[in-house]
This record gives sequence, C-alpha cells and structure tokens, in this order.
Amino acid sequence: MAVVRAPSLHLSSFLQCISHPRPRPAVLASCSTETILPAQSWFLTPQPELPPCPPLQFESYSPQPDSSGSSRLTFTQPTLPIEFFNAYLKLKPPADVLSLYLAQTALPDSWESSFPAPSWLEREGDVDLGGTSGVAGRGEGKEASDDLLGSTSGGFPSSRRRIGRKSVWIGLTETNTPLHCDPEHNFLLQLAGRKVVRLVSPSLGERWIGRAVGGISSQRKARGMGQLRGEEMMDLASPEYEKSQRIWESEDAVEAILSLHAENDDRSGKQQQDVIEAVLDQGMGLFIPRGWWHAVKGVAKDPTSQEREVNASVNWWFS
Repeated sequence: MAVVRAPSLHLSSFLQCISHPRPRPAVLASCSTETILPAQSWFLTPQPELPPCPPLQFESYSPQPDSSGSSRLTFTQPTLPIEFFNAYLKLKPPADVLSLYLAQTALPDSWESSFPAPSWLEREGDVDLGGTSGVAGRGEGKEASDDLLGSTSGGFPSSRRRIGRKSVWIGLTETNTPLHCDPEHNFLLQLAGRKVVRLVSPSLGERWIGRAVGGISSQRKARGMGQLRGEEMMDLASPEYEKSQRIWESEDAVEAILSLHAENDDRSGKQQQDVIEAVLDQGMGLFIPRGWWHAVKGVAKDPTSQEREVNASVNWWFS
C-alpha cells in the first residue's frame, strides 16, 4: 500500500480509461484543442477580471470573535457581487484576513457559453483497446494497456454519455475541499494555478474514510454525497474537518493508516488499497470515477512564494 501517482494519459488512452467497466482515476496530460474553453482566456493574467453576472454565493473564512474574546476563522456562505470578488482576486489579502472561494457554484446564465462540455466527453463512438499510444511517459502496446485498465478485450459499444451538472471553483491559494465522494463520474479541468487531488477507492474509502468522519458519511449519502459542502463539512473546528485532513498527512503516515483498514479480497485487490495522487497544472484534467473518495487542494506552484495565487477549475459530472 502506498501513495501513488495517477497515470498521465493523452486523449486516446484517457477515453479508454473513462469508458472501462471498472475505471480508475486518470490524468489528461495536456489540453487538446477540443478541451480549450473560452473561459480560459479569463485567467491569462495574474489579476483576472470575471465577467459581469448577478451576485453569487461564496464560501468564506474570516476572523470572528469567540466566547473567550479571541478570534478564530469562521466559515460562512455570503452572497456577494462579482465586483467585490474581482477586487479580492486583485488585492490578494492574507488568508487569515479573508478567504473567499467560488465553490461548486452553478454557472450564471451569462457564463454558460464560456464553459461548454468537451465534445469528446459526450459524443458517441466505439472505444478501441488495441494499443496505448496515448499513454504519456509509459511504454506502448497491449501489455501497458492491460496494466492500466485491467485485462479485457475488444471495444465497448457506442453510447452517448449523459452530461449532468457542472460547477466552477475559483479562489486564491490555498483552496480546500475535504474528503467526499460523488454519486456520478467527474471530469475536473484545471483553468489556472495548480491543484493536488488525493483519491481512495470506494471499498477502502468506506472502511477508512467512512469511519474517520463518523455519522456525517450517512448524511452525505442521504443528501447526495457530491453536493454536501455545508458547515459540518467546512468548519475548521469540526471533528469531521479535522479527521478528513488525515489524507494530507505524510506518505508514511497515510500508508500506516491504510494498513489498518486494507482488506485484500476478491472485490478489490492490491491496487485498490493505494491512495492515488494527481497533480494538475493549467490545461490538465482529472477523471474521478463514481464513488471514489477524494480531497482537493489548490496550492502555490512556488511553495516559497508569500503571495497567494489565483486557482480556478471547472468540472462536469456525467454518467
């Protein structure tokens, strides 16, 4: 058991991966011409200005007095004008003064045309598993394909995927989405900055993460796991938030936790016991299979820099 990197693929092999009956997470190595979105032009400068739209709901951490008279960062969800958020992105205040995150936000009508789903995500077509010329940085041929996707033969029948909700995620480093899992497949495209994602298989997640967050996990299932970003999930002082951050401990610490909960049985197998890590830079994408537990951080490309960086992505849920 280990923390391992998600395979980095070119588009042809990436499509094979997301069409597999038992898919695993995979990184789309670079942005093809069909993945470039009009919205990417918003983030060509260090101080982007988002287009006009009605007021939006944000996630906010700001200092608030507590009962002892001192202050702590408190989670709220204010509705604010986009002009205020644009000023925030330009001023880049310290995180302990103010953090705003446009998180899992439904697009305003005026933004819809800037975030079209990639055509390859929804179009019909047979998937040919005859080779892996699209595997970035790996050997070619059927042997590599079997190692990545699981042994199979032939193609998969033509079908049109159903594209569901899409959401934007825009803020200043360090952004944070605690551990959760989604009821649908997820394609996450990085528009600006860098994100790090750690993922755990459904079977291991239920044993380890489900126990770590206690009763909250049953609430997630009842309300829709991918839609829960309420106060109980985001409050820095909550037991759930504290426990969910264990996924970001050192690799040795994570491996020690994994060893307590791993069960090598016929349902999972050795590979399913790993924590998978993906690092996404601008123009890269990540496929997150349905039910895989994952935590996401927007991090600075230069860890020594004192200035916060703009971090932006969009995702589409699909089945």
